[in-house]
Amino acid sequence: MEKLAEKEFGRSISKDELGIYEPREHFDNPNRYKLVSKKPLEDSFIYIESQLFKAASSGNTSVGRMYFGNALHVVQDFFSHSNYVQIISQLRRGLKSSKKIKVGVFGNEDKVVSIMEFVIGFVKENINYSQFALTELGKYKAWMNRHIGTNFEITSDDYYMLDPRHQPANKSWFKALDVLQPLLEKARLKAKQATKKTTHSEIHQDDPARPHFVVAHKLAIYVTRELAYLMKGVWNSKIPLPRLMKLVRFRLRKPVHKGWWRAVVR
Repeated sequence: MEKLAEKEFGRSISKDELGIYEPREHFDNPNRYKLVSKKPLEDSFIYIESQLFKAASSGNTSVGRMYFGNALHVVQDFFSHSNYVQIISQLRRGLKSSKKIKVGVFGNEDKVVSIMEFVIGFVKENINYSQFALTELGKYKAWMNRHIGTNFEITSDDYYMLDPRHQPANKSWFKALDVLQPLLEKARLKAKQATKKTTHSEIHQDDPARPHFVVAHKLAIYVTRELAYLMKGVWNSKIPLPRLMKLVRFRLRKPVHKGWWRAVVR
C-alpha cells in the first residue's frame, strides 16, 4: 500500500489514514459484519449522512473537506458496487427490470480478485500497442504509391513486426498476462462458490475492463459535481444541509425508465 500511495500521492500513508475495512463505507453487503440498521444499503446511507453532518459542522476547512470526501467516496462506490448500472443497461434496451438495488458481499476471495484485476490492469498499461503505428505505416505507403509511383504494400512482415506480441519489450508483459488471466478466472470462480449471495467480484464495475465501467464512472462524476456545488452552498449558509442529504437519497435509488441518468449516459 505504501508503494501505491507514493505513486499516487507522492508520499506514504499511515495506518490511521488507511483505516480498516468497513462494508458501509463502500456500499458492500456486510455478510458477517454487524449492521447498524437491518438493511445493508441503509447502513451506508447512515454513514454518508453522518459524514455530511460532520463536514457541514466543520465548515470549509481541511477537516470539513475530509469528511465530505469520506461521504463522496461511498456515493461514488454506489454506482460501481451495486447493480444500478446493470438495471440501466436493461432500461436502455427497452426492457423492464423488476430487480431491486443490491450490493455484493466482499469476502476474502474477492480481495484476491480485486488485487489481481489491479495487477493485470498495470500489466496492460505497460504494453505498447502498435495498431496506430500500423495505420500510420499504411497511410505513408499509400502516399508514396500515389505521389511517387512506388508500389509499396503492407506485407505480412509489417504485421508481424508491429504486432505487440512480437515486440521484444512486450514479450515479458504478455507472458505475465498468459499466467495471470487464468488465475483471475479461478479466483472469480472461488469467490462465487464461497457464498450463495451475489459477490463483489460478480457485480462491481471498478475495473476499466468491466462492461459498465464507463457508465458507472460518468454517473459518479455527475453526482459528485452536484453534491460539491451544494456542499459549497451549505458551507456558505446559503443551502440547508437536509436538501443535500435528500439529493443523495434521490440519486442513489433504483433507476426508472425516464430517470435523470439518461441525460448523463446518452
